[in-house]
Amino acid sequence: VAGNLTADGLLTITDVDAGEANFTTQAATAGSNGYGTFTLAADGSWTYTADNTQAAIQQLGAGDTITDSFTAVSSDGSDSQLVTVTIHGTNDSAVIGGVSTDDVTEDNGADGLLPGNLT
Repeated sequence: VAGNLTADGLLTITDVDAGEANFTTQAATAGSNGYGTFTLAADGSWTYTADNTQAAIQQLGAGDTITDSFTAVSSDGSDSQLVTVTIHGTNDSAVIGGVSTDDVTEDNGADGLLPGNLT
C-alpha cells in the first residue's frame, strides 16, 4: 500500500511545580531510524507518520517488524520518555506486467514465428 501510515497516542505527565506538567512540543521530528516523523503537543498527544514509500518498509514480509522512536521531554527538562512505534510487515500483492495480448494473422503465424505444419 502506497502513502503514509499513522499511529497516535497520549502521554501523561505530573509535576509538583505549578504550570510545568506539560511537554516540550515537537513538530516533524525524525524518528531514530528515519522511517517517519513524530509530532508531540504540550498536552502529550503525539502522532507518528511513517513514509510507506521507503524500501525498508516496503520490503517487510508478513511477520517482519522494524521500529522507529523519539524522546518526549517535559517542558522543564526534568524527565523524558522514549516512545517507540513498531511497523509490522504484510504480504503485498504481486504486480504482473507485460504484454498480455498479441495478434495472429492466418497463414502468417505469431510475431517472430514461421508458419509450418504439424505431423
